[in-house]
Amino acid sequence: MTLSLPTLEAAKSSPLFKQLREKEKKFLEAYIESNGDGRKAAYAAYDCANNDSAAALARQVLSRPLIVAILTPEERTELSLEEARLLLSDIARDPKASPNVRIAAVEEIGVLKGWRARQSKADQADEERKRIVEELDNGN
Repeated sequence: MTLSLPTLEAAKSSPLFKQLREKEKKFLEAYIESNGDGRKAAYAAYDCANNDSAAALARQVLSRPLIVAILTPEERTELSLEEARLLLSDIARDPKASPNVRIAAVEEIGVLKGWRARQSKADQADEERKRIVEELDNGN
């Protein structure tokens, strides 16, 4: 999946960039220059022992609010339907993600593709109540 990243110039011109720590700035610069390769950015800015620690650190840094705000300015916050599908597919296939997260991603893909409608917990509970009442009415 191709990420829509700001240019390095745009990121550096953000007033939020000045609020980052030096290592975060170096990470962000390397992240943009490597077209979104979090591991490369982590190796460039931090002391990482191996690829796993670099990937974990990248995920941590990329979840920080200032980093998120710089990488996703308001005009870039909305994903296209195809980007959402691709992102969910990546999550569903990620062996490091928990089974619940992977299942939820697959369910969301189904909703996006029209395979099934999203159902709220209240609707699920209502359906279960109706099923139980029907069973009781039928003497089961």
